[in-house]
Amino acid sequence: MKAIEGHPTGKSNIDEKLKSRKIIRLENILKSVPAGELRDFIINHAKDNPEIYNAAFYKFVVREKTDKDNSENSERQDIEILGQWLNKAKECVDQNKFDEAIKICKAIIEEYSKWLTNLEEDISLIFSSDFLFNLFSTFEKAAEHTDKKELLAYCLTELKKVKYLDADVIFNNYFHRLFGILAIAIDQDAFITVQDELLTGIKDKGSYEAKNILERKVAYYRHIGNNDMAWLTMEDNLQIDSFCMKVVENRIEKHDLAAAKDLINDFIARQNKNPNSYINSAWYNLLLDIFQKENDKIPVRKKTTSGISKRPRYTRPNK
Repeated sequence: MKAIEGHPTGKSNIDEKLKSRKIIRLENILKSVPAGELRDFIINHAKDNPEIYNAAFYKFVVREKTDKDNSENSERQDIEILGQWLNKAKECVDQNKFDEAIKICKAIIEEYSKWLTNLEEDISLIFSSDFLFNLFSTFEKAAEHTDKKELLAYCLTELKKVKYLDADVIFNNYFHRLFGILAIAIDQDAFITVQDELLTGIKDKGSYEAKNILERKVAYYRHIGNNDMAWLTMEDNLQIDSFCMKVVENRIEKHDLAAAKDLINDFIARQNKNPNSYINSAWYNLLLDIFQKENDKIPVRKKTTSGISKRPRYTRPNK
């Protein structure tokens, strides 16, 4: 087409029309598509299109595995670093640098508490009991040569923090053992006060958590030579199986057989109310012991006879 002088050429016309028209681009469309719809589109078309399938697989699946591997490597490195810190703390104790050892042990405990907060799996799968034993053994050795009053205040503050509620039993028992050692030297009542405060926050006084706290109290009382308070703590908490059994055994030794029998019957009655409970045969053995001491053979004979009567009779097969 020849251009007419004084008039725009055909090409100029086309250029103007293109400029005025909004160009539709695929990338702009995809940005506006909802993520779920786009995801379904890729999944459906990847089934029949090997190129889309391979592109998606190597882009996202391989990356996910790489990210997971990197995360696991990072965790291993963190654990190795804490192991190095612990070795450094041990060296400080050997070199009589007790204050420095204490600082390192505190730092390790702080890092451990972060794992408690962020870790979804059981922390005992990450930190072995040997690691915790060595940590608190080192802490205790250093504590013998440092300001016990300051460390007692540290334990008082730390053990009341919510972040330690999910700590495993081994960690808690080691931490409270350290606390108990310091309390004996500075303020014996402080240890019991903290245990009582922790116990107040637990609704079920027969739970595993409550049992651990009460056992720490009993062990502490015995350690400081206050056996009367140890027995009183057990007698006041007969909902704990092991306490109840120890009190029963103590009653039998003192020939208070009626009281022992009542405790056993009360315990069995409580357990029978719970369909998931299991009554250990040791309780029935204690009852048998009481009956024998009382020369009360009739209940034993009845119990034995009833047990035999429930067994299926043996019938000789006909030849």
